[in-house]
Amino acid sequence: MYYYGARYYDPRISIFVSVDPLAEKTMTPYQYVNNNPIMFTDPTGMSAEGAGDPLKNVVINFLRNEKDKHGNTLGNYDNKGLAENGWHVIDVTSIEEANTKLTEYLGGSKADNIFINAHGGRLYESGGFSSDGNEIKNYNDSFINFEGNSLLGSQVLDYANGNRSGIPQEAASKIESLMSIGSQIKDNKNLIIASCYTGTGDKFGEGISKLVPNVDVFLNKDYTTSNSDGRTGKIDYIGFSRPLTTNKNYENGWIRYNTGSKRREKFNVQINKTNGVSAF
Repeated sequence: MYYYGARYYDPRISIFVSVDPLAEKTMTPYQYVNNNPIMFTDPTGMSAEGAGDPLKNVVINFLRNEKDKHGNTLGNYDNKGLAENGWHVIDVTSIEEANTKLTEYLGGSKADNIFINAHGGRLYESGGFSSDGNEIKNYNDSFINFEGNSLLGSQVLDYANGNRSGIPQEAASKIESLMSIGSQIKDNKNLIIASCYTGTGDKFGEGISKLVPNVDVFLNKDYTTSNSDGRTGKIDYIGFSRPLTTNKNYENGWIRYNTGSKRREKFNVQINKTNGVSAF
């Protein structure tokens, strides 16, 4: 089944599996786009939208020239190819620059989907050692990395809860820029933060989804895969739209948050041009 924001769609039988929240208005409690997928889409699962109204999807890319330990590119997107498939790429080096460029690009409108491509990681407290000598790691926090500096999930959650006195000014500034980016997403649309392991410990997800309410925030608890083309060294749209965690790296899955609450966990994510993101 595919997740469409308000409910789930079963492609095998071509209907939604729960009633449309706006059924009194649409008069189609289960039908997908009034049974007319040629002319309409339903990116939120609530009501059909005209096919002439393209989604505004944006990739904010911090990793243009970076590679992983195997030499695979992490952010060398084929900008033209992605644009032809509905995704505009903005290359940046700082979160403040990202906020400025996004605001200029949207020109007062709002995005349907924003995909942030950046480094991330997780933190742990040692639980001692097991009988075979291996350290027991209790992962309890995570981070996203902007221009070489880590923004901790615990800092984001403290900021969201009003506990701001202990947060360094530099971190607070990054949180405010991230909030501004999130505020430029339409209600019930998506913020996909594709950094590795940033969903670990729930603090980042709970915090940012409180600061950006009514937006679905997707975070990965595993390693995020870039899927670059081995011939060109670029990430084309085919690579971009493959599952963001490979079977080899899948362990804990992705998490979806909204307005401070965890709404779903242990699934994979795939980018598309119909509604921006599919969860499966």
